Amino acid sequence: MSQGAPRPRGYVASLPKYVPGTSAVRADGTPSYKLASKESPNPLPEVLVGAMLEAARQANRYPASGAAVLDRLAQFYRLPAEKLAIGEGSLGLLRDLLTSYPGHGTEVVFGWRSYETYPILVPSTGARSVPVPLVNYRLDLERWRPRSSPSRAWCCW
Repeated sequence: MSQGAPRPRGYVASLPKYVPGTSAVRADGTPSYKLASKESPNPLPEVLVGAMLEAARQANRYPASGAAVLDRLAQFYRLPAEKLAIGEGSLGLLRDLLTSYPGHGTEVVFGWRSYETYPILVPSTGARSVPVPLVNYRLDLERWRPRSSPSRAWCCW
């Protein structure tokens, strides 16, 4: 029996669409870069290019677990490794944290306008998004009022 194409959960249609930043080329055709996308106007150092080429030669294997990186970070910051998380960038880490902690009956409080993916990722956890205005690049928690009586609130900044 054919059931047709799979359909996403209902909330997906209501999510804000990600809008990328401006083009990396100016209107007059001269090159530019996007700081919001972590682009740099500088070329990559040759030592980094060499390391990337070497890593590409190992792309057919799973990478190490990251334990060595975690241990070095823990030593550097003088923290227990259990207090740190590593992942494939800020989006991956945020997705993992939001998947692991908040859920139904919680609110995720985040500064707005800050990281564009908060309103996209938070609903996938069943939590409610609570954007809090940023005033002078700081959360204005005086203006935050829980929308309901959540069992707990989870904050991102």
